[in-house]
Amino acid sequence: MRLVDAARCYLGVKWRHIGRSRFGIDCVGLALLAARDMGHAVEDVAEYRRGAHGYDVVREIAARTQPASLAELREDLIILFRDGIYPCHCGILGTNAQGAWSLVHAHAKAGKVVEDPYAAWAAKATHAFALPDREG
Repeated sequence: MRLVDAARCYLGVKWRHIGRSRFGIDCVGLALLAARDMGHAVEDVAEYRRGAHGYDVVREIAARTQPASLAELREDLIILFRDGIYPCHCGILGTNAQGAWSLVHAHAKAGKVVEDPYAAWAAKATHAFALPDREG
C-alpha cells in the first residue's frame, strides 16, 4: 500500500485539531496515521497550537521523514503549505483518476479529510518530505 492510498482510507473523516482517530483527525494526524497504517513506526508530534507559529511543524515533520524536492514531485510526498509566512498545513500528494496531481489532506475549512487538486495549493507549498524506507 502507498501512503496516499492509506490516506484515502480516511476520506470523509471529520476534522479535529490534534485528532488521531477515525472520530476526528487533523492534517498532521492524517500523515501520521497513514504512515502507521503502512507499518511505519512514526512517533507522534508534540502538542501544537492551531495556525502558523514559526517553523515548528517543519522541524517536527523533518525529524520523522527525509527531505524531498518540490521541483521533483512524486506520489506519497508529504507537502507542507504556508498560511501567510509560516508553514502550518500538510497533505499527501497523489494523482487523481485523470492523472493530475492531487492532495489528500484533513482540511479545517472543509471540516473533513478531502482530496483536492494540487494546483489549488501549489503556490503555498514550502517543503516536501518522504517517509524513510522501512527496514526488514
